[in-house]
Amino acid sequence: MNVPEGEDKPYSSSEGYYLRAGAMCQKMNRNEIREYLEDGGKIQFDRIINKKAKYPEDFDIDAYNKFLNYRI
Repeated sequence: MNVPEGEDKPYSSSEGYYLRAGAMCQKMNRNEIREYLEDGGKIQFDRIINKKAKYPEDFDIDAYNKFLNYRI
């Protein structure tokens, strides 16, 4: 019997989330789930953590203040 690969990964069950690797299913931890979803574009851009950003070096206080004062 051949079961085709699904498109809605990772797979969830009442016991957690799993990722199929060959013939095996590997239970994923929280960080693996988040990384998988980020890499697959399933998390909105503004919710993704920029791991390369450095604070306070990369923080622009003027841009932040403009953002806070922005009115539609």
